[in-house]
Amino acid sequence: MSIFTGSDQTYMLVASYTDDAIQVIDITDPLEPVAITTIYDSQHAPATDTSPAHTSHILYMFDVDSIEARVISTVTEAILHYNIDGNVSGSKDAQVVYGPAVFVLSADTGNVVMHEVDTSLEGIFQNTLSEADRPLDIILNDISINGGTWVNHMFPHPDTNIIQQKRSWLYEHDGYIFGSGHYLHDTQVQSMAEGAVERYKSGEAVVFDVISAEGPSIFVHMDDLDGMLHNSVKTHAQIVAELEMYGHTWVSYISQNPDANTLQPTRMWLKVYDEYVFGYGYHLPDSRIQSLVEGAHLLYESNSEAAFDIITPEEAAHTDDLYPLVLNFTTSETVAHGAYPHLLGTVPTTSLHQADRPWPQIQEEMLADGDAWASYVFKNPDTNTIQLKRTYLQLHDGYIFASGYYLPDARVQAEVDLAVAGYRSLGKDSFESVNRGIGLGDDAHYVSILTQTGTIVASGAPLGYVEDVGGLPVGADRSQLLLHTDLVEAGSVWFESLFTNPATGTEQTKRSWVYLYDDLLFTSGYYIPDSEVQSVVDRAVFLYENEGDTAFDMITPKVPASTDALYPLVLNFTTSETVAHGAYPHLVGAIPAGSIHVGEKPWSQIQEELLTDGGTWTSYIFLNPDTGTSQPKRTWLYLHDGYVFASGYYIRDSQVQAIVHNTVLLYQNDPTGTFTAIDAISEGESADTYPFVLNASTYVIEAHGADPSRNGDVGVALTEADRPVEDILAELENNGGTWSHYTFVNPLTGEEENKRSWLYLYDGYIFGSGYYDYAE
Repeated sequence: MSIFTGSDQTYMLVASYTDDAIQVIDITDPLEPVAITTIYDSQHAPATDTSPAHTSHILYMFDVDSIEARVISTVTEAILHYNIDGNVSGSKDAQVVYGPAVFVLSADTGNVVMHEVDTSLEGIFQNTLSEADRPLDIILNDISINGGTWVNHMFPHPDTNIIQQKRSWLYEHDGYIFGSGHYLHDTQVQSMAEGAVERYKSGEAVVFDVISAEGPSIFVHMDDLDGMLHNSVKTHAQIVAELEMYGHTWVSYISQNPDANTLQPTRMWLKVYDEYVFGYGYHLPDSRIQSLVEGAHLLYESNSEAAFDIITPEEAAHTDDLYPLVLNFTTSETVAHGAYPHLLGTVPTTSLHQADRPWPQIQEEMLADGDAWASYVFKNPDTNTIQLKRTYLQLHDGYIFASGYYLPDARVQAEVDLAVAGYRSLGKDSFESVNRGIGLGDDAHYVSILTQTGTIVASGAPLGYVEDVGGLPVGADRSQLLLHTDLVEAGSVWFESLFTNPATGTEQTKRSWVYLYDDLLFTSGYYIPDSEVQSVVDRAVFLYENEGDTAFDMITPKVPASTDALYPLVLNFTTSETVAHGAYPHLVGAIPAGSIHVGEKPWSQIQEELLTDGGTWTSYIFLNPDTGTSQPKRTWLYLHDGYVFASGYYIRDSQVQAIVHNTVLLYQNDPTGTFTAIDAISEGESADTYPFVLNASTYVIEAHGADPSRNGDVGVALTEADRPVEDILAELENNGGTWSHYTFVNPLTGEEENKRSWLYLYDGYIFGSGYYDYAE
């Protein structure tokens, strides 16, 4: 007999000479001992009872105490098995689906020797004990003195692709550290489901309201479950079978995150009782940044203020990665920043201090609850566009630990997360749902799955846009070798390159997320022009949420605004009347009968899609006031609170902007060879859209994709434009890019025609591309 304590509970291990087993008993209350589980010698274990009735046993409770009792017994059993056969192996109880799993670390090196769920981690060093709630030497000392100890630490979650906070029981034995634990985000929703069942048992009439009030949740009869989880990576039959067999299961599916106004992958715990399904879950993008904040918090717990130097790099980090930052609660000064060391000591006056509610209110919420969420608009440095950012803040010891994500990035990561979850659950059978285009229902958003040699094995892209890429997808923003290195080291990367947008049929700059799993590449991306107008809509909804109907006056200028800028407009969903317009105030009260109502989709179809999906795209012909010609326009519409928030872009504009963006990326990779490559374009088939480069100081042409003989001439895009050179240069200095209008010889017609060009300043050069005015 042996007694030990963990998580404020006291347990007794009891064995005898006759039954080849150890019984674990909770004796926290000696007057009411509770049998938790029995650990058998695997050779003498009884047959497993997996009948639905068996699921009512206390072993299947998923409150915190029950989970932690099973964690301790799981570690104990693994050690017993090791003593019997000398093998470091798992001991996962087949009766407890989604029960605790064992991992084993080398006590000397910290390498993962065995991981019961994710064998890909084996042989890899995990800084498990260095990102914990106390320093490593104290943890090891606690283990040495007590035999075992509880540790809160960061560890990869095999089902979410996220390094999440885990609470583990660690026990050192024979040079190994045997461990098992539970992920706190999972345990939180499991405990909420248990609490809901208990309230239901007690006959609380408000159980429906209570359950639906906290995060993604469901309360539904088993017969009605299919309609609730129609886009789950598991089939309805599989979910029902697992619930009937085990009484509980995890599911992954897409659901609306109302706080982010986006559809996101959701991980939900389902428990069945009395033929009703109780479910609670969390959104993965939220969990990802919460985990970053929790990791920074644990780092501070172990290292005190020295953690701030660990968090902050010596030089600016790659901005693709999510990162934590730390603020002084009282002064708001930045004391640590995971990406930009030059921001230390500054106050985030243009971000957090201009969030969706006043900063003092956010501080009050943190004082009351310990944490808070905030949304604000901020420039995504990788796309150079203003996007809506959602940030999690946690107050601890006078400091605010924070991290956030950009909504366009989160949308495509959601697609990839769901596809990976489906593959983990169903294997290659999940490819069918990818081919059907599961997920967000956006005609330009789709997942592709490739082998590392470039063969596409599944894709949700429209017909005609699926083809082998001949190797790893290569982004023009860096070399193939560097991209592959980043992917192998980090497991996931962002890259940018030119792709054909299936919705427009034109090449646009696409920002793609690639995730490496099981030697397969899971990828999805968004087109920068699409994300720009979606971000304009996000900001308009954000403004309406904060200001109510007053936002309509704030959106609408008193006089017509510059038509170069993207702008929002707002329609009444029922009447179609314009209630706000970001460019033309005289259109307020009008119905867009000559534009949105006569596009590729009837207005009735748009309304149906808005009611079903929340957002939709449409295209139509509209007058571009800068060129005086009618051009195709692509517009994003989003339904919120009875209003349709919308914004759009001209497809021809986006095409030449993509050419310029790609040329800049090529120059970043190969500054010495890019100009020669631009000149070589003229040797191919003639086109009226091509790149050119001007010297920003002398205005002379350095490279020309249509006629290299003009190299050395003064560029008329500057000197003969619609406004003085000084004004164009000032706009380039302030904004990075601007439009220029002038006349130039069209290589297809040989005639001088009006031309509209996009100019972008980089490294002392002006990169440009344009198109000649024509009506469509």
